[in-house]
Formats: sequence, C-alpha cells, structure tokens
Amino acid sequence: MRTGLSKEDKKLIGDRIRTHLQENAVIRAQTKDRDIISTPTELAHSAGVAQSTIFKLHSGEFSMKTLRIVEAILGKNFSGDVTKTTPSASVQSEPIFSGGYTEEQISPYLGTYLTVRQGMANLENLLTTLVHVFWDDTRQMARFHETNKFLSSEGKDYDYSQSGTVHVSGKIGLVHLLTSVEGALRLITLTRLQVMEPVMYGAILTQVPEAGTFVPTKASVHFRKLRDDGSSPERQQTGVITPQHSRYQSLLSDLDEARRATMAR
Repeated sequence: MRTGLSKEDKKLIGDRIRTHLQENAVIRAQTKDRDIISTPTELAHSAGVAQSTIFKLHSGEFSMKTLRIVEAILGKNFSGDVTKTTPSASVQSEPIFSGGYTEEQISPYLGTYLTVRQGMANLENLLTTLVHVFWDDTRQMARFHETNKFLSSEGKDYDYSQSGTVHVSGKIGLVHLLTSVEGALRLITLTRLQVMEPVMYGAILTQVPEAGTFVPTKASVHFRKLRDDGSSPERQQTGVITPQHSRYQSLLSDLDEARRATMAR
C-alpha cells in the first residue's frame, strides 16, 4: 500500500469509498441483501469508529490505519492507482446534464434531510426517510442517497433505499432528484430551500406494484434539512409514523404545507 499520500490522493480515495457505498446501496435495494454495507453508519459500526470518522474519510481526512480497516471490511483496494487522469467526454458533460451548477452554488443543499410523505398501505400513517445530498468530485455534480427502511403494520420489513443524481434548473428554479435503475425512474421535484427555514416541498412521481402490474403513482413530499452535527433527534425517528406518535401532528403539518404548495394550478 502506498504511503505518504497527498491531500489530493486522499480526497480521491474518499470519493471512491463514498461512491462504493452508494453503489452498494443500489445493489442492496435491488437484492434485499442486508449483509451489504451501504451506509456510513454501518461502515462505522463494522470498523469500530465514530460515524464522524467515516464522514471525514469521505472528505479525505483519514489515517492509514483507518483506510486499511475500511478496505478490509469492504473488500476492495481504494488506494491502488490514485493518479488522476483527464476526465472523459462523458464526465465532462455531467455539469451540463445536471444543470451547470458548481459545488459552491449547490453547497447550501448539501447535507441530510428528513422527508415526510403519506403512507401507501394506510393513508393515515406517514412515512419518514433520510436523504443525504453530497458532492461528487469525479462527476462534478451533486448526488443523493435515500435511506428508506420501515416495518409495515403487518410486521414485514421493507427496504426501498436508493441513490441518484441532483439536477437544478436555473431557468425554472426547481430541484430534481432522479433515480434511474435499468429504465425504471423515480423523480422528486422540489422547490428551492425556503428563506425563512431550511425546507423544500414538492412531489414524487414513481411506480408501484398493484394487482400484478406496475402503475404510476404520485405523492406530495416535504424535506427538512437537519443539523450537520448529527444531533437532530429526527435522525432516529424514521419509518412509519402512526397518528399516536408524539411527532405525528408536526409532521402532518409539514406535509400539508407541501400539499398546498404542489396543488395543480
């Protein structure tokens, strides 16, 4: 293993590890294999380090000891050839594909959000998830990962976690989160961050199985940005929220705000 890595080398390694986790998340969502490590929390637990250590690793701030442990856990050598090459034409086209924003311009949107939408099976229930938006240096655009795991009222585990790309239109002033897997698309269209508080609201367009086939489905959704220090209690309160839950009314109020904002005009 190389030693004396430069700051640029370490940042590239951190990007590789972060991308690997995102790819694992997509595979895990498709295969339902819970043994696949796909989140910083799971990686931190397996490595015996704080979650903040993994987030620092993503930024290129890590010791060689931590890197060796992570590479052993994930079974991949991220520190082999870290020499940067000229981006390919496809990589160079990514900024245009995403809307042409820079890392500085998108920086207010980077971070973790609590989302709330209406439950599918029981319309009285709410479903909350965590969406992490991060900058991808390799592709020069923002990407996201949504952790969407919950236990149904029938006691069945569901994992609809997924990843995708962030698109911002300077002309129409909207933020789009797009998941594309083998031709299946899910699109979340949101307002920009509001001035008075760090929230966005919009709608999801996706597809769900019904009566043996898939049908298009839409739902209102509310995004609330959480504190970067990880202290927000909402991080531990994802999944199905029933009317008896202490936070049900406040979350319902957020969702009603999103519904009003996304009503057809």
